[in-house]
Amino acid sequence: MSFSITGINYRQVGIQLRERVAFTAEALPDTLAALAEVPGLSEGLLLSTCNRTEIYHVGAVGSDELLCWLAHCGGINADSLRDHAYHYQNDEAVMHGMRVACGLDSMVLGEPQILGQLKSAVALARGCGLVGRVLEPALQQLFRVAKQVRTETSIGRHPVSLPSVIASLASQMFAAPRQLQVLAVGAGDIIRAVLRHLAERGTGSITIANRSQHSVAELVHSLGADYLPLGELPSALARSDMVICGVDSAATLLSRADLEQSGARPAQSPLLVVDLAVPRNVEPAAHVLENVYLYSLDNLWQLLEESRYRRETELPEAEALLATGLVTYRNAARERAAGELIAAYRGQAAQLRDAVLGRALRQLDKGCEPREVATALAQALTRKLTHVPSAHIRRVFAGREGVELEQTRTELWQLMQSVRNADTESGDADAEPTVVASSDINAPEVSP
Repeated sequence: MSFSITGINYRQVGIQLRERVAFTAEALPDTLAALAEVPGLSEGLLLSTCNRTEIYHVGAVGSDELLCWLAHCGGINADSLRDHAYHYQNDEAVMHGMRVACGLDSMVLGEPQILGQLKSAVALARGCGLVGRVLEPALQQLFRVAKQVRTETSIGRHPVSLPSVIASLASQMFAAPRQLQVLAVGAGDIIRAVLRHLAERGTGSITIANRSQHSVAELVHSLGADYLPLGELPSALARSDMVICGVDSAATLLSRADLEQSGARPAQSPLLVVDLAVPRNVEPAAHVLENVYLYSLDNLWQLLEESRYRRETELPEAEALLATGLVTYRNAARERAAGELIAAYRGQAAQLRDAVLGRALRQLDKGCEPREVATALAQALTRKLTHVPSAHIRRVFAGREGVELEQTRTELWQLMQSVRNADTESGDADAEPTVVASSDINAPEVSP
């Protein structure tokens, strides 16, 4: 059975359609249970994020049946998905899955959240018994390559969003971020995102200065922050290490003089000031002050572009790791397939052996001559074990000519010689030595 991926993502589909087939964490268990009932599906998982919905599947079920199921879940016409959906199978599916796990197929190149989302989807599918002998090794290869890309390249180490850039600045400037005293002026979306970034990383304290206490009450509570009236802003500078401003105001909120007068700060202690407002909240001339590091929105965009460029320069190395990972997966898959075939062949040989041996034992019980029974057993077993391979060799030789025929002949004779060598090396003390003529070692010519 083959491994396939069927889905849609932000590249082909707008948010109006994506949101119809996006599933919340609460809805995923029931949705996955419904997926398990799709006829022909033997293994599967559902990856649903804001930018993609993908079904990783194994079995006789086709991509069109899965798209119809997905459309039914979203209450939309299946044609609207067919026009934009993609379907990958075998090697292409593994390569796409690795790109997804590494963040190379994400809207933000190299973002790490998708790997966690994929792991959650896998854990849920395992809990439903939907990850088996085909899907499991494919998923493990996805995770191995994703870890390798994260550790051996820098594609995920450069911030690519304004909140992450600002949080990265704080980490670079302050050796002990858990003692950081942060003062936020305003509570816009970017400031809220920055504060959550900082809170997740561990911050000493957060103070939020705003015109209205009511409008930030929930944010103050969720972050364990303190509230400060906007009029008391200058007095809070002396006890702050980082100031983030983003208030819609035509007037300057923090002047150069305000920052100069925060002299109660410890000597040589840096003050990071991030001004996200347009017009600016902080007087630009403040950047000349000693130990004051002022970043405007333009400065941040420049840092953001540099980070994006650094990530893109790592892309060829990441792609090379994916190519190697695909070869590794393909080789392992071949080994598994060969192992399964060998196990089946040995099992069949054991059944033939047991049948022939049982017949021989019954003959011995009847008093038949042991030597004759042993000879008949050996002949019967040889005949049964060589019948199917012999018939296959005839069919192979009948369908090949020239160089291909010569190569096949040589490989088969080498295989026979390997069998002889294995018998000789087995060290059977009771076995009579086998004399192999030179004409047996060199394969006879086959007339074209």
